[in-house]
Amino acid sequence: MALQSGYFEVNASVGETLAVPEDRSGTIFDSIRQSYSFTAGAIAGTNNLIWSDRRTVGAGATDTIDLNGGGLTDAFGVAVNFGSVTGICIFNRETVAATRILNFRPAAAATFLWTFGAVGNTLAIAPSGAYIQWDDAVGGHLCPAGADSLSLVNTDGANGVTYDILIVGRV
Repeated sequence: MALQSGYFEVNASVGETLAVPEDRSGTIFDSIRQSYSFTAGAIAGTNNLIWSDRRTVGAGATDTIDLNGGGLTDAFGVAVNFGSVTGICIFNRETVAATRILNFRPAAAATFLWTFGAVGNTLAIAPSGAYIQWDDAVGGHLCPAGADSLSLVNTDGANGVTYDILIVGRV
């Protein structure tokens, strides 16, 4: 089944109220709202693959996701093999302890570098934290077999960490 349409959106808004001693009063609102909308297809501005899952990484363990040929299936049981990726969203579902951090990084082998730039780079996702990135470059970010794996590492040595992940892209 083809992906019909969707969007990623970031909406951040902060209000600041000024008072003494600034010698003025009022409220300032700062906000950022950015979105990436797409329809079905295989060119820029479109996607034809989606994969999502709720996963748990054991205490001190690593969950490696192979984007192209790694056994991923969609909600209908159909194999998902990304030729390119345009968007990733990860949500750390843990709320209990600050130690239940997920380190998102390229896998040690068959490394997919898109967001990282280098193999050793890591992005920490704290409990109740999220990571979202999209970039619909021409052709998306290619992930051929052999350069197509991401890892999520549980830094907590005593507890599992549950997370949600959503990836969109093209064949």
